Amino acid sequence: MDLDAKKARVAQLAAIRDELTDRYSKAHDVALFNNDRLKRIKQNDAAIHDQLEQTTELEQLVQTVSGDSDAKLGLERYVLRAELIEILQVANEHLKQLSSGRYFLQLHKEAGTYQKDTGLEIDVYDDNVGQTRSVHTLSGGESFIAALSLALALGEVIQNESGGISIDTLFVDEGFGSLDQESLAMAMGALENIESNSRMIGIISHVTMLQESIPYQIKVQAQGQGKSTTSVIRP
Repeated sequence: MDLDAKKARVAQLAAIRDELTDRYSKAHDVALFNNDRLKRIKQNDAAIHDQLEQTTELEQLVQTVSGDSDAKLGLERYVLRAELIEILQVANEHLKQLSSGRYFLQLHKEAGTYQKDTGLEIDVYDDNVGQTRSVHTLSGGESFIAALSLALALGEVIQNESGGISIDTLFVDEGFGSLDQESLAMAMGALENIESNSRMIGIISHVTMLQESIPYQIKVQAQGQGKSTTSVIRP
Protein backbone atom coordinates (compact mmCIF):
# COMPACT_ATOMS: atom_id res chain seq x y z
CA MET A 1 0.00 0.00 0.00
CA ASP A 2 1.47 3.37 -0.98
CA LEU A 3 1.82 6.36 1.29
CA ASP A 4 -1.17 8.21 -0.17
CA ALA A 5 -3.44 5.27 0.53
CA LYS A 6 -2.20 5.10 4.10
CA LYS A 7 -2.76 8.80 4.62
CA ALA A 8 -6.29 8.44 3.25
CA ARG A 9 -6.94 5.56 5.63
CA VAL A 10 -5.61 7.56 8.58
CA ALA A 11 -7.80 10.49 7.63
CA GLN A 12 -10.78 8.14 7.34
CA LEU A 13 -10.11 6.64 10.76
CA ALA A 14 -9.60 10.11 12.24
CA ALA A 15 -13.00 11.15 10.89
CA ILE A 16 -14.58 8.03 12.38
CA ARG A 17 -12.82 8.78 15.69
CA ASP A 18 -14.07 12.36 15.70
CA GLU A 19 -17.62 11.20 14.92
CA LEU A 20 -17.52 8.61 17.70
CA THR A 21 -16.05 11.16 20.10
CA ASP A 22 -18.83 13.59 19.25
CA ARG A 23 -21.46 10.91 19.64
CA TYR A 24 -19.97 9.85 22.97
CA SER A 25 -19.90 13.46 24.17
CA LYS A 26 -23.56 13.91 23.24
CA ALA A 27 -24.53 10.56 24.80
CA HIS A 28 -22.57 11.48 27.94
CA ASP A 29 -24.38 14.80 28.20
CA VAL A 30 -27.74 13.03 27.72
CA ALA A 31 -26.78 10.49 30.40
CA LEU A 32 -25.82 13.26 32.84
CA PHE A 33 -29.07 15.08 32.06
CA ASN A 34 -31.13 11.88 32.50
CA ASN A 35 -29.33 11.01 35.73
CA ASP A 36 -30.10 14.48 37.07
CA ARG A 37 -33.73 14.12 36.00
CA LEU A 38 -33.90 10.63 37.56
CA LYS A 39 -32.47 11.96 40.80
CA ARG A 40 -35.07 14.72 40.89
CA ILE A 41 -37.84 12.24 40.05
CA LYS A 42 -36.75 9.99 42.92
CA GLN A 43 -36.61 12.96 45.30
CA ASN A 44 -40.05 14.14 44.19
CA ASP A 45 -41.41 10.60 44.46
CA ALA A 46 -40.08 10.31 48.01
CA ALA A 47 -41.57 13.70 48.89
CA ILE A 48 -44.92 12.67 47.40
CA HIS A 49 -44.80 9.40 49.33
CA ASP A 50 -44.13 11.25 52.59
CA GLN A 51 -46.94 13.70 51.88
CA LEU A 52 -49.25 10.81 51.02
CA GLU A 53 -48.45 9.14 54.34
CA GLN A 54 -49.04 12.41 56.21
CA THR A 55 -52.30 12.97 54.33
CA THR A 56 -53.43 9.41 55.09
CA GLU A 57 -52.60 9.88 58.77
CA LEU A 58 -54.51 13.18 58.82
CA GLU A 59 -57.49 11.58 57.08
CA GLN A 60 -57.48 8.76 59.63
CA LEU A 61 -57.22 11.33 62.43
CA VAL A 62 -60.13 13.33 61.00
CA GLN A 63 -62.19 10.16 60.64
CA THR A 64 -61.37 9.14 64.19
CA VAL A 65 -62.16 12.56 65.66
CA SER A 66 -65.38 12.91 63.68
CA GLY A 67 -66.46 9.30 64.19
CA ASP A 68 -66.54 8.61 60.44
CA SER A 69 -65.27 5.06 60.83
CA ASP A 70 -66.52 1.55 61.51
CA ALA A 71 -66.53 2.28 65.25
CA LYS A 72 -68.84 5.30 64.70
CA LEU A 73 -67.31 6.88 67.82
CA GLY A 74 -65.94 10.43 67.51
CA LEU A 75 -63.59 12.17 69.92
CA GLU A 76 -66.36 14.19 71.56
CA ARG A 77 -68.46 11.12 72.22
CA TYR A 78 -65.37 9.21 73.36
CA VAL A 79 -64.70 11.83 76.03
CA LEU A 80 -68.38 11.98 77.01
CA ARG A 81 -68.45 8.19 77.12
CA ALA A 82 -65.60 8.17 79.63
CA GLU A 83 -67.50 10.64 81.81
CA LEU A 84 -70.72 8.67 81.38
CA ILE A 85 -69.04 5.51 82.64
CA GLU A 86 -68.19 7.30 85.88
CA ILE A 87 -71.71 8.73 86.13
CA LEU A 88 -73.22 5.28 85.62
CA GLN A 89 -71.12 3.87 88.44
CA VAL A 90 -72.57 6.43 90.83
CA ALA A 91 -76.07 6.16 89.33
CA ASN A 92 -76.14 2.41 89.90
CA GLU A 93 -75.62 2.97 93.62
CA HIS A 94 -78.86 4.99 93.69
CA LEU A 95 -80.65 2.70 91.25
CA LYS A 96 -79.80 -0.33 93.38
CA GLN A 97 -81.68 1.27 96.27
CA LEU A 98 -84.56 2.58 94.17
CA SER A 99 -85.16 -0.71 92.35
CA SER A 100 -84.35 -3.04 95.27
CA GLY A 101 -81.37 -4.34 93.33
CA ARG A 102 -83.33 -5.27 90.22
CA TYR A 103 -81.78 -2.90 87.67
CA PHE A 104 -78.19 -2.08 86.68
CA LEU A 105 -77.28 0.53 84.05
CA GLN A 106 -74.47 -0.09 81.56
CA LEU A 107 -73.22 1.29 78.26
CA HIS A 108 -74.39 -0.30 75.04
CA LYS A 109 -71.37 -2.17 73.65
CA GLU A 110 -72.17 -2.45 69.94
CA ALA A 111 -71.66 0.38 67.44
CA GLY A 112 -74.84 1.92 66.07
CA THR A 113 -75.73 2.50 62.45
CA TYR A 114 -75.00 6.22 62.78
CA GLN A 115 -72.66 8.32 64.93
CA LYS A 116 -75.59 9.64 66.96
CA ASP A 117 -76.46 6.05 67.89
CA THR A 118 -72.99 5.17 69.18
CA GLY A 119 -71.12 5.71 72.41
CA LEU A 120 -73.79 7.17 74.69
CA GLU A 121 -76.57 4.60 74.40
CA ILE A 122 -77.48 3.00 77.74
CA ASP A 123 -78.75 -0.51 78.40
CA VAL A 124 -80.25 -1.83 81.61
CA TYR A 125 -79.63 -5.24 83.10
CA ASP A 126 -82.79 -6.72 84.61
CA ASP A 127 -81.86 -9.12 87.39
CA ASN A 128 -85.38 -10.56 87.48
CA VAL A 129 -85.00 -12.05 83.99
CA GLY A 130 -81.20 -12.15 83.77
CA GLN A 131 -81.10 -10.19 80.51
CA THR A 132 -79.90 -6.81 79.23
CA ARG A 133 -82.19 -4.54 77.24
CA SER A 134 -82.41 -0.92 76.10
CA VAL A 135 -83.52 1.69 78.63
CA HIS A 136 -86.16 2.66 76.07
CA THR A 137 -88.05 -0.52 77.00
CA LEU A 138 -88.52 0.57 80.62
CA SER A 139 -91.98 1.52 81.80
CA GLY A 140 -92.86 5.05 82.85
CA GLY A 141 -92.14 4.43 86.51
CA GLU A 142 -88.96 2.49 85.76
CA SER A 143 -87.75 5.21 83.40
CA PHE A 144 -88.33 7.84 86.07
CA ILE A 145 -86.32 5.88 88.63
CA ALA A 146 -83.47 5.42 86.13
CA ALA A 147 -83.55 9.11 85.15
CA LEU A 148 -83.60 10.17 88.80
CA SER A 149 -80.57 7.98 89.51
CA LEU A 150 -78.70 9.52 86.57
CA ALA A 151 -79.62 13.06 87.64
CA LEU A 152 -78.42 12.46 91.18
CA ALA A 153 -75.20 10.87 89.91
CA LEU A 154 -74.55 13.72 87.47
CA GLY A 155 -74.78 16.26 90.29
CA GLU A 156 -72.43 14.27 92.48
CA VAL A 157 -69.83 13.70 89.75
CA ILE A 158 -69.86 17.38 88.75
CA GLN A 159 -69.46 18.38 92.36
CA ASN A 160 -66.53 15.98 92.87
CA GLU A 161 -64.72 17.13 89.72
CA SER A 162 -65.49 20.85 89.79
CA GLY A 163 -62.75 21.85 92.19
CA GLY A 164 -64.79 23.24 95.02
CA ILE A 165 -68.17 23.96 93.43
CA SER A 166 -70.94 22.70 95.67
CA ILE A 167 -74.36 21.69 94.34
CA ASP A 168 -76.59 22.15 97.36
CA THR A 169 -80.00 22.17 95.67
CA LEU A 170 -81.67 19.80 93.25
CA PHE A 171 -85.13 20.26 91.69
CA VAL A 172 -87.05 17.28 90.34
CA ASP A 173 -89.81 18.25 87.91
CA GLU A 174 -92.74 15.80 87.68
CA GLY A 175 -92.40 12.10 86.84
CA PHE A 176 -93.77 11.00 90.19
CA GLY A 177 -97.23 10.50 88.75
CA SER A 178 -95.97 7.51 86.76
CA LEU A 179 -94.87 5.64 89.91
CA ASP A 180 -96.91 3.13 91.85
CA GLN A 181 -97.17 3.54 95.60
CA GLU A 182 -94.21 1.25 96.41
CA SER A 183 -91.91 2.88 93.82
CA LEU A 184 -92.99 6.33 94.99
CA ALA A 185 -92.12 5.44 98.56
CA MET A 186 -88.67 4.19 97.50
CA ALA A 187 -88.03 7.35 95.47
CA MET A 188 -89.05 9.57 98.38
CA GLY A 189 -86.84 7.57 100.72
CA ALA A 190 -83.84 8.04 98.44
CA LEU A 191 -84.51 11.77 98.09
CA GLU A 192 -84.87 12.17 101.86
CA ASN A 193 -81.58 10.36 102.36
CA ILE A 194 -79.84 12.67 99.88
CA GLU A 195 -81.45 15.72 101.45
CA SER A 196 -80.15 14.69 104.84
CA ASN A 197 -76.60 14.95 103.50
CA SER A 198 -76.58 18.80 103.54
CA ARG A 199 -78.51 19.09 100.28
CA MET A 200 -81.95 20.50 99.61
CA ILE A 201 -84.27 18.64 97.24
CA GLY A 202 -87.15 20.50 95.58
CA ILE A 203 -90.01 18.54 94.00
CA ILE A 204 -92.35 20.03 91.42
CA SER A 205 -95.45 17.84 91.31
CA HIS A 206 -99.23 17.64 91.54
CA VAL A 207 -99.32 14.16 93.13
CA THR A 208 -101.59 14.27 96.18
CA MET A 209 -99.50 11.77 98.16
CA LEU A 210 -96.47 14.02 97.83
CA GLN A 211 -98.44 17.07 98.87
CA GLU A 212 -99.48 15.27 102.03
CA SER A 213 -95.99 13.98 102.89
CA ILE A 214 -93.83 17.05 102.19
CA PRO A 215 -93.85 19.50 105.11
CA TYR A 216 -92.44 22.59 103.36
CA GLN A 217 -94.35 23.61 100.23
CA ILE A 218 -94.84 26.49 97.83
CA LYS A 219 -98.32 25.99 96.42
CA VAL A 220 -99.22 27.64 93.09
CA GLN A 221 -102.92 27.89 92.26
CA ALA A 222 -104.24 29.10 88.90
CA GLN A 223 -106.81 31.94 89.02
CA GLY A 224 -107.62 32.09 85.32
CA GLN A 225 -106.76 34.67 82.66
CA GLY A 226 -103.06 33.91 83.06
CA LYS A 227 -103.04 34.76 86.75
CA SER A 228 -102.09 32.62 89.72
CA THR A 229 -101.44 32.87 93.42
CA THR A 230 -98.71 31.37 95.55
CA SER A 231 -98.69 30.45 99.20
CA VAL A 232 -96.01 29.04 101.47
CA ILE A 233 -96.92 26.11 103.69
CA ARG A 234 -94.81 25.34 106.73
CA PRO A 235 -95.38 22.64 109.35
